[in-house]
Amino acid sequence: MPQDGWEFYILDPTDKAKYPHENTQSVYNKMYTLAYNKLIQELCIPDPEDLLQYDKDCTFLYYISCEGDNDTIIMEEEYDYKFLKSIFFDKKYRAIKKCIYMYYNSHDIYVKSLYKDGLNYFIELEKKAVNVIN
Repeated sequence: MPQDGWEFYILDPTDKAKYPHENTQSVYNKMYTLAYNKLIQELCIPDPEDLLQYDKDCTFLYYISCEGDNDTIIMEEEYDYKFLKSIFFDKKYRAIKKCIYMYYNSHDIYVKSLYKDGLNYFIELEKKAVNVIN
């Protein structure tokens, strides 16, 4: 119920009607983890080497919009509470940064920067040319 600009969700931790084998706190924790992992998957481009050429120095700017409906993380499972990308970026910035740095480093791609501009986040990726000797 909205009150003074706040929206309160009142959950009964013993309510087993919606999730018969789990309490609401464990369901929330599970969904929180799923939402966080979904965001990390979204930030880690599959086969990023295809975007950045092998024989040239190049950069790629990955843009993540957190405006309006774009801020909501789309879950495969239905859940009453909506998890927001912007909240994860604000609260778990260091963990997100560490995950994407490790992922892109495994592809020999340097994460030059991760920054926020308004409601948008940017990841700047850079690949150095590999000198091929014939």
